[in-house]
Amino acid sequence: MNGQILHSGFDGLRFTIQTEITAELRAELAGAKAHARQSGNDCDLHFGRQVLSVTQGGGRNFTCHTGELGAVWMFQDPDDRVPNNPGVTVDFRAFGLATGGLDHAERHFRDMMTALGIPYAEHQLRVSRVDFAVDILAPWFEPDRLALITPPGPR
Repeated sequence: MNGQILHSGFDGLRFTIQTEITAELRAELAGAKAHARQSGNDCDLHFGRQVLSVTQGGGRNFTCHTGELGAVWMFQDPDDRVPNNPGVTVDFRAFGLATGGLDHAERHFRDMMTALGIPYAEHQLRVSRVDFAVDILAPWFEPDRLALITPPGPR
């Protein structure tokens, strides 16, 4: 009764950077967030070849994304900062990690930080979450419903 491993790899990675965004970037993000709220759609900002889609969400921060192969980026607003929170949080999407791996994630991160002009040093990076998944083909496996812990609700 051996299972066959179909795929294994990272499908979640989040880390933080203890840094501040520049005043220029803050102004661009604030304008894009206001436009996104007014239009009800994400507002794309272009930084060379890099595109950052700014959403209307994020109370005291700016929430953005770089598409399915990229990441969700959250920037603290330096003018309305939550004390002791990191200035930048990057949450990589599963599809990009599954297709490009950690090398793709690192290139994406470094390219975006350079394009956005956000200063940082390696010691400011902190991994806050890592998810690793293994997909196993095991046709003989059937879960025992009584052994599963699930949220309350109709059965």
